[in-house]
Amino acid sequence: MRYAIVYLLPPALVQLLRTNYLKLSGQPLTLDHLHLTLIPSFFLNPGTSLTSFITSHTQVCDRTVVCALGTPKFFNTHNRYILYLPVLNPEPLITLHDYLVNRLSDYLNFDLSVYDQPILPPYLPHVTIDYHFTGDQTPALSWQLLPPQTTLTLSRLVILGETKPNVWTLIPNN
Repeated sequence: MRYAIVYLLPPALVQLLRTNYLKLSGQPLTLDHLHLTLIPSFFLNPGTSLTSFITSHTQVCDRTVVCALGTPKFFNTHNRYILYLPVLNPEPLITLHDYLVNRLSDYLNFDLSVYDQPILPPYLPHVTIDYHFTGDQTPALSWQLLPPQTTLTLSRLVILGETKPNVWTLIPNN
């Protein structure tokens, strides 16, 4: 099973994003868990139990982060466009990401198949809005999905697991 460590967005912010995305794009958001990924998709190394990983995860992941989100941008990977909101002050998240990758490295085997090149790219904190954007990119870049420089406090760091292809669920007890 693949996993990821993420901050879930506050429910009020999720609702605002869902409402504004539908209004601007004419399409509903299809993501179940709007989040900011801290550790991208990985497999547990052989011999690692999920229980021991969760114990280590909870020991090092009790961190609250305050960040601001910018206006929409796009990634282009595997011939698809991914709409996302960048974090405007990414340094604290980059520092935390690097720390966690180092502390949890005995457990992690990153899934490199999701990238164009089989290497882990530099961490770019963001909130993905749409993994398969098919609309016109030019107007989407000026969408106001959130008030300018929306600041949010992220404190719910959780593990998501891919239970079926492209279906991610919250892993209990974390």
